[in-house]
Amino acid sequence: VLHYILDIIHEFRVMGIGKTIRFYSLILLLIRNNSK
Repeated sequence: VLHYILDIIHEFRVMGIGKTIRFYSLILLLIRNNSK
């Protein structure tokens, strides 16, 4: 799980805020789908 968080931080630095929000919401969608 930790390396996912590090990836998010890295993406945040590289891509900027707008794309990071998309990236983060995509991860949240994946988590929701796995929960079902």
